[in-house]
Amino acid sequence: MNVSTAPHDATTRFTGLARIYDRFRPGYPAECLGWLADTLRLGASHQVADIGAGTGKMSEELVYQGIRTVAVEPNRDMLGILEAKAATTNLLTAVHATA
Repeated sequence: MNVSTAPHDATTRFTGLARIYDRFRPGYPAECLGWLADTLRLGASHQVADIGAGTGKMSEELVYQGIRTVAVEPNRDMLGILEAKAATTNLLTAVHATA
C-alpha cells in the first residue's frame, strides 16, 4: 500500500478483516506477559488499559494473568470480536473509543 491509497482514517484500516486478523495474527507469548505482570507486580487488584486493542490478543493474555483489563478499540469490526471475548470473563471490558 502506498501513501496515496492508505486510508485517511486509520480506525477503518481493518474493517471487514477482523475475523482474518484474529485468526492469523500471532498472539503474545504468555512468558512475556507473565514477566511483565511479575515485574510490575500486577494482579487481580490492578486494572490496565489496552489501547488500540484490536481483537484482544494482548487483552486475552493480560486476563489470563488475572489482570482486570479495559480494552479500547475504535474499529467496530474488531470491537465485535473483542466484545465476544469480553462476554466470557468479568476481567475484560471492551470499550468503543479512540485514544
